[in-house]
Amino acid sequence: MTHPFLEQLLGGSGTLWLALIVLAAAVLVVRRISSDRAVRRRALWVIVLLAAFATLLIVLGQIPERTSGFVRTPGGELVPGLVENSAYRYTAVALLLLGLLAALTWLSLVFVDFLLVDRLDFEVPNILRDVAIAALFFTGALVILNARTGMEPLELITTAGAISIVVGLALQDTLGNVFSGLALQTERSFNVGDWVRFNDFEGVVTDISWRATKIRTRDNDFVIVPNSVISKDVVVNYSAPTRVHALHATVGAHYRHPPADVFAAIEEAARQTEGVLPSPAVDVRTEE
Repeated sequence: MTHPFLEQLLGGSGTLWLALIVLAAAVLVVRRISSDRAVRRRALWVIVLLAAFATLLIVLGQIPERTSGFVRTPGGELVPGLVENSAYRYTAVALLLLGLLAALTWLSLVFVDFLLVDRLDFEVPNILRDVAIAALFFTGALVILNARTGMEPLELITTAGAISIVVGLALQDTLGNVFSGLALQTERSFNVGDWVRFNDFEGVVTDISWRATKIRTRDNDFVIVPNSVISKDVVVNYSAPTRVHALHATVGAHYRHPPADVFAAIEEAARQTEGVLPSPAVDVRTEE
C-alpha cells in the first residue's frame, strides 16, 4: 500500500530540496533574532533534524528500490524476478518518520516558541506543547507505517500498548513525574517567573520540565524538585493572584523610645526602601 504524497516525498524532487532550504533559512533567522536561550536551543535542534533528513534522503537515493530475488507466480511457483529491497523500505520508513518529527518541531518552534511565546508574550506550557507534538507524531507514524509496511493501525496500537505496559512498569517514578508535571501545567498553580516557596526553599521558577521543576533561590542557586514531590506538598505562590504581597519583618526597639517615634521611623524607612509600594500603606504593629 502506497500513498502518492509519500512516494513523491521519497523521490527527492527539486521542490523538496527547495522547501528544505527555505525551512532551514527560517530557523536560522529565528535563532538569530531571538534573545530567548530556549528558543535558540530548540532552533539548533530543528537544524540538526533537517540536516539528518537531508542526509538520509541522499542515502535513500543511492539504494535501489528493487533488487533481484524470487517472486511467486499465480500458479504458486517461485521464479527469478525483482522484489522490493528491504533496505530501501526500512530507510524510507526512517526518512518519513524523521521528516514528520522535523516538520512538527519546526512548526512548534516558529509558531509557538517564537511567535506566540517570544514575540507576543503568550504563555504556552512546555509540557502541553510536547504532548501535542508526541500525539501528532504517533498519529502520523501510524499512517506512515500503514502506508509503507501494510501494518494495520489496530495491530500497531496493540503492539504499542503492550510496549507501554512494560515501559510503564519499569519507569513508574519517571512517569509519575511526567503526569505530575502535566497536572501542574494544566492547573497552572504557578508559571515560569513566579516567586514560590516550597518546604525550606524559596525562589523564582525558571523551568517546568517533564521530570522536575527548577527554582532559583535568593542565593542564586538552582533547586531541582521532582514534579511528583512538589505536587504532593504545599506550595506558596507569592506571584498570584497578583505580584503584590505583604512581607512581615520584626524590628526591635528599646523601651525608652516612644511607640509613635518608632512607628514613624519604620514607616519612613519603608518609604525609602526600593520595591515597597506606597499603596497599600505600611502597617506597623506592636507585639508584647
